[in-house]
Amino acid sequence: MRTKYLTREEKLLGQKHYNRFQKLNGAGYNFLGDTIVYLLAIYFGASNIQLGYISSAGFLMGIFLPVIPRLVRGKNLVTLQAISWLFRGLAGLGYGLLFFFSGEQAVWLILFLYSCFSLFRLVGVVVINPLINHISSSGNRGQIIAQVNISFQSVSILAKIVSAIIISIQQLSGYIGLIFIEILGFLVNSLSVVQLRKVPCRATVETVKGRNLFVLFKEAMKKRNERIVLFLVWLNVMMFVLLGLIIPFLRKEFGFENYLVILYSALSGISFVLASMYTKAVGDRIGSRPFLLVGGMILLVCLLGWILIPVSISPVVVFILGFFTSFFLFSNNLFISRLLLLQIPEDEGFVYNTMSNFCIAIISLISGIAGGLLIDIGTTHYAQWITIPIGNNHLLLFGFTILITFVMLLLALQIKETEGDTSASASMLFSFQGLKAYVDISRLEKIKNPIKKKTVLFAISDNANGMATDEIKKLMASPLSSDKTPVLQSLFHHRRPSLLRPLIDIALDPDSYHQLEAVFALGAYRNEASKDALLEIFNTYEDPRFRSSAAKALGRIGNREIVDEVKELLSLDNPIWVQMNYIIALKNMDVRSLFKEGLFRALEKGRSRTYRQTIYSLYAKIMNFSPSLSEIYQGRNTRQGKGLREFLEDARDTNEVFESYDKLNRWFIDEEWSELVRWCITSVEDKRLKGVEESIRQAVLSTDSLKDSFDYDDALACFYFSYQIMR
Repeated sequence: MRTKYLTREEKLLGQKHYNRFQKLNGAGYNFLGDTIVYLLAIYFGASNIQLGYISSAGFLMGIFLPVIPRLVRGKNLVTLQAISWLFRGLAGLGYGLLFFFSGEQAVWLILFLYSCFSLFRLVGVVVINPLINHISSSGNRGQIIAQVNISFQSVSILAKIVSAIIISIQQLSGYIGLIFIEILGFLVNSLSVVQLRKVPCRATVETVKGRNLFVLFKEAMKKRNERIVLFLVWLNVMMFVLLGLIIPFLRKEFGFENYLVILYSALSGISFVLASMYTKAVGDRIGSRPFLLVGGMILLVCLLGWILIPVSISPVVVFILGFFTSFFLFSNNLFISRLLLLQIPEDEGFVYNTMSNFCIAIISLISGIAGGLLIDIGTTHYAQWITIPIGNNHLLLFGFTILITFVMLLLALQIKETEGDTSASASMLFSFQGLKAYVDISRLEKIKNPIKKKTVLFAISDNANGMATDEIKKLMASPLSSDKTPVLQSLFHHRRPSLLRPLIDIALDPDSYHQLEAVFALGAYRNEASKDALLEIFNTYEDPRFRSSAAKALGRIGNREIVDEVKELLSLDNPIWVQMNYIIALKNMDVRSLFKEGLFRALEKGRSRTYRQTIYSLYAKIMNFSPSLSEIYQGRNTRQGKGLREFLEDARDTNEVFESYDKLNRWFIDEEWSELVRWCITSVEDKRLKGVEESIRQAVLSTDSLKDSFDYDDALACFYFSYQIMR
């Protein structure tokens, strides 16, 4: 028997249909909602306080919420929201009665209809948070919140543009066009209910006897972090109510036409979409607190701009200022919503939301009335207070919002989050490397192409930001991941001391299939912990791959305790990969012995052409000789003689090669290796060198006993190293 919790498939289906619902809802709300109602109320002569009521009504109806939980107990969440939404839409039909009313009566009808709209909407809104919790998981909840807001706001922009077009038609430019839009809103709202009904849901409104909203309020106020979050929610509502009065401000004070007001509202919708995309990108990975702080400070600057702009300023400036104000107001709202969702009790979500919205109702009423009064007072005393030719008569209104924003900043400073609230969050916000790390990490989760994914992994690995380090640590913790190999290898090239302990754990774990990469990476960490781990592997493992890798890493960190054992192991007939490891190890421990004893050992052992070319090339690379011996062999392998011919031409910068150039060419063509070896020995035997160069000279001299075993590749190597000594 299934529980009330949805399966993963049901959650995905629910997210799809809820997303579609929000798209239609975005159109329905904007046809039915506050902007059109503001314009209708202004048309019929509403006062500032009445406009303030409209701004607060969307939240004010929460005063009826205390009785709602008992009335709807046991109701399915989706069913409850669908019924509420259906009745919400019906309110739009009532605006048709405005054809029969005028003046104050029309205004009161508008206030009544909008109150009904807001009441039914709020009952449905209380369901939204528990419903989103029901169709999402803790890992993607922030993304789901942002995505439904993107869907809502994207379509709302289109709805506002449609509204502006309707009102711009001369025959519909007055209240007739506004009423037509309200009726259109009813139709679209009804379609949204159809999609909502398709969302899978087995959760119901749950209440516990004695656990009403007043009890939950008392409990929430006793918990410091929960109390702070609720205060932020309520103060943010005050901001929405007060800044909602910008719409009548533009119409009455700036004299904007109706279509310009709606276009302003559409631009705000665009900012809401971008804010949702912004919070979607960072919502589940980084904490809300740093973003609230940054957003709050920028919002303060925007609000100061609203105080200073005169009513004679260009509409373009007003639109730009409105865009940024809306962006940071809404992004802050989404971050606060995320904080709220994280603390809503799972089994008391409906009652908890009812409690929060009841408080919001009281606050919004006070805010709406206060906003209207502040405008009235500011308008009356504007000439007395403004003595410079800038600013407007909404000084008190916007000054009050600045005060609220400042209080929200102080509260945000006190929030404690369980995840994400680290110095990495701040570094992401204030550094290019941090932003790049975040973008790359986000891309990594979506890329399917393995080549592109590896490119992004390299970018993350090369990033010194703390976020990149945290992501690498997370990848290291995976027991089975193709991403783990390049990440471990990157720890050699880009040292991260904070990850040394988990790196050692992987290196010492015989059951980790990434063990070799971890051993390799330890070669970049010069400390006792890495040395002890590598010595343990070298001394206890029989597998030559692990012993040679440990030896190479020990050489790189400057350890010489095993130099004699490495010399002995180098003399064995090892596979190419193992032999290369020992060569690199001895290069860091005793490079003179390496060249003196090992340069032509592959020839002595009778190894293959590929093996010998690789070893000779590695010796040349160790000495950083030029030109690259590997590239010369590459030319020889792709086109017979090409690599040698170019090398011989360039080698004429030494007298010995210049004088014997024709003979050298002929010896290589005729494969007269004995003559070539004799020439090499003669050319270097009188040289008196020191250090590694002397060891190379000794190695060339030793080829006299091997010349009968030479072929083209050995002769080329002998000539190459002889030439380096001649230089």
